[in-house]
Amino acid sequence: LGTSLALIAKVGSELLFLQRIQKPAADMLTKSAHLMWGPLRHVVLARVVLGFVGLMLLPVLPWLGVLTILISEGCERYQFFRATVAWRMPGI
Repeated sequence: LGTSLALIAKVGSELLFLQRIQKPAADMLTKSAHLMWGPLRHVVLARVVLGFVGLMLLPVLPWLGVLTILISEGCERYQFFRATVAWRMPGI
């Protein structure tokens, strides 16, 4: 139950973060949201789908549910490092 609630909260907060795409890409967080919903959309969707499929499988086939959730977390790690906007020095 604790794992399920943690994963739902984590994925939910990521989906709430994507609400920033309604704004113009002025700050770094909004640029990251645009990257997540643009070129990285397939990774975001895979993370959400695999996370919820893993939650559904957890009570029935625990080993497959854990494996699916781990793959979902791997998608999140990839997304974290790819959606980061690099700082730039002023004037460069």
